[in-house]
Amino acid sequence: MVDITAAQAAERMGMTLSEYGRHSRALETIDTIEALVGDKAGYLGSEVDYQKGRVVVSWDKKSLLPPGLTSVGVGGITVEAKTAAPSPELEEWLTGQGRPNKVADVQGITYDRDAAGFVVDVVEGSATAGQSSDELRKALGLPAPIVTINKYPRDRGGLLSRWEDEGAHNPGSRAINGPFNAPCTAAFKVRKNGGGEALLTAAHCHSGGFYNAGNWMGSVSDSSYRTFNTDRDISLIEGDSDGYGVSMYTGWYNSSSLVRVTSPATPSFGLSVCAGGAMSGEVCSGIINANNGTRYGRTPVFTAQFGGSTGGAGNMDSGGPIYTYYSSSTGTYVRPVGLISSGDVMAPCAGQPESPERRCFQSVHGAQITTAQSAMGYDILSSSD
Repeated sequence: MVDITAAQAAERMGMTLSEYGRHSRALETIDTIEALVGDKAGYLGSEVDYQKGRVVVSWDKKSLLPPGLTSVGVGGITVEAKTAAPSPELEEWLTGQGRPNKVADVQGITYDRDAAGFVVDVVEGSATAGQSSDELRKALGLPAPIVTINKYPRDRGGLLSRWEDEGAHNPGSRAINGPFNAPCTAAFKVRKNGGGEALLTAAHCHSGGFYNAGNWMGSVSDSSYRTFNTDRDISLIEGDSDGYGVSMYTGWYNSSSLVRVTSPATPSFGLSVCAGGAMSGEVCSGIINANNGTRYGRTPVFTAQFGGSTGGAGNMDSGGPIYTYYSSSTGTYVRPVGLISSGDVMAPCAGQPESPERRCFQSVHGAQITTAQSAMGYDILSSSD
């Protein structure tokens, strides 16, 4: 395992050291906010602006703002509250519980808070693409207007998939599904509520046995695959007698650098994140710009837009970790945010191209791992567990 410094983490994330300090304190501020609000009705999420050193909390104005909420900023981070008056149906969407009706050739749905409406992606040239905003809203059963309909070719995006990882396999390592010969990536270590440990991966990587350089990693059961492939796109690789490591591979696609993992971070708007697929390696230019949406039938997902000269992830990165760096008085860690699920908007590939058919994406959609914990019966483990 490699201990990295705050300065190294800042460099990886493309931040100055002072920006990275505000980023870490903003994460602590959101932790404090979420501990304070608990399961109180009215909390609609937080938005990070680390450059200005603030966190903006969205709150339903029908509910009372908890006393002291705007005074919990950590290390100079300010907290502001903005209120909204969503309908009960829209509030379900804003808290990740909304589900649209199934409509052919709809590839994605997200809610644009600034425009107070939905953005819907549809297949170019399809019958659905010919519908008006009102017609499509009615068909989908959305609780607010559609403000934008994006039309893309059918093959514009796709589901996404370190190389020699023996013994106790670690998050971020390559995971090849044997029966389907489907290269993917393993993500964070979890403990099942009924006992036993596992690694998360994407459910669309199929069921059956997984291998890394010929080494058995465990398997995804048919029941896990069937239950979660059509919804959260999360499944569990389990059953390796060597167990699983908790520290995570970071860096280039053939990296051997392992960094300690700490508690998960909520995928808040404006949060800077990295994707760590086994093919692309670590790409840290992502900013979360959408949350609690639907992509290719999977929900709830968040979206990170990656800048720079390459995409954030591509084929064979599927199931890999999406995370952010974080430093405190005890050291520098990665904090889990989600799993690589799918992508849009083609871009050159980082890391190992392997084949000319490989496709990579600027917009990377992440499965929400924390909202699935209670439903799937697992706890995400940190290096201190």
